[in-house]
Amino acid sequence: LGEGSTFTVVLPRGDLGAHPVVAFDEEDFGALPLANPDMPEEVNGGVASTAGTDRPQILVVDDNPDMRAYLSRLLSDEYRVVTACDGVEALKKAQKIKPALILADMMMPVMSGYDLLKAIHSDQNLAVIPFIMLTARAGTEARSESFEAGADDYISKPFHEEELFARVKNQLRIRQQERELQARTAQLEHLYSQLEAANAELRELSNRKSEFVSIVSHDLRTPLTAVTSFLDNLLEGMAGPLTDKQELYVRRIQSNIWRLIRMVTDLLDLAKIESGNVHLNPQRIALQGFVANLVENLQPVAQEKSLRLHAVMKGSDGCVQADSDKLTQVLTNLVHNACKFTPAGGEVRVELTDLDDGFIRICVADTGPGISAEELPHVFQRFFSGKTSSREVRGAGLGLAIAKHFVELHGGGIWVESTSGEGSRFFFTIPLKQESQT
Repeated sequence: LGEGSTFTVVLPRGDLGAHPVVAFDEEDFGALPLANPDMPEEVNGGVASTAGTDRPQILVVDDNPDMRAYLSRLLSDEYRVVTACDGVEALKKAQKIKPALILADMMMPVMSGYDLLKAIHSDQNLAVIPFIMLTARAGTEARSESFEAGADDYISKPFHEEELFARVKNQLRIRQQERELQARTAQLEHLYSQLEAANAELRELSNRKSEFVSIVSHDLRTPLTAVTSFLDNLLEGMAGPLTDKQELYVRRIQSNIWRLIRMVTDLLDLAKIESGNVHLNPQRIALQGFVANLVENLQPVAQEKSLRLHAVMKGSDGCVQADSDKLTQVLTNLVHNACKFTPAGGEVRVELTDLDDGFIRICVADTGPGISAEELPHVFQRFFSGKTSSREVRGAGLGLAIAKHFVELHGGGIWVESTSGEGSRFFFTIPLKQESQT
């Protein structure tokens, strides 16, 4: 100190061609990183870093060899690095190695960073590679141009090492998440296609089952109808007089045959419902006379158990447009169920009531054991049979489900109110004016 300074320059001997001189212009000096105190004296010469082949590979593109070498040294601790001096060389290397990320200078001879970015995006095999633009141009204009060109991110020279690593890691993380999302999407699409195939197979099996049930039920109903005709002939004495015991047995056979016919009919109706082949044939029906006739026709069913079956008419004799056969089936099913579950000597009542909302309500009430609160929500489900029902009165569990479908097809509603030990009340409504539906 106080004695001056000495600067020493050491030059190599021999041909200078072995040690090319690197020229720096004003932009290059301004582009040097801010945080680079330990930059090694020797440069890599643009050779790719191959350590750790399982690490992501980054393609660094810059026409400045010192910047290229610096970026390669900086990134090679965590990534495999391949360098290129311009866009043409970078495009060839990108097509060959398909890097995980491209870090390219904006201003380069032969092919600029913009042109390289366009070429990358026009190649469907490279378009998804994250692209970070690197430039000494400052300001929002350069940043906007980079993003408009399709760059994923932008780094201004000079930059901090922390910023470089943060932006590189962020783009690699985004790309990794995109790959995972694509893989999950592909997996979901595969599962969806499998589900569609399984559903198609189930629909085919369901259609075959419905067709089989329809054929078998139809074939069963024909001989059953013939049996009932022969039983009627026996009861009418066409084969000679019957003793009291013989008549009792014949009537029991007849009762069970009719029960079987109703089950077969339910199966046929279920097959039609499942195939969507149920149609309404509406006609004008005066409900008071309709209900009175049906109650009269079902008196033999009630008399078998000494039940009191009667109708109660409340309000005017309203008329509806409804399918007579299906309405008969609904009401018959409800009355049969009421008689079946009501003990001997009990009562079954059919009530007809006009409502203020343009509907007519029919209620079938009984003095049977009622339905438990646990079973009440399930009574209209197909094949449901209550646990409290005895084997003698338990059916196939289709009648109420079919009745519900027929009522709703008319535009009405059906529900049940019941308390265990206090009987049940089944209600359904039919609109006074009914359009034809299918």
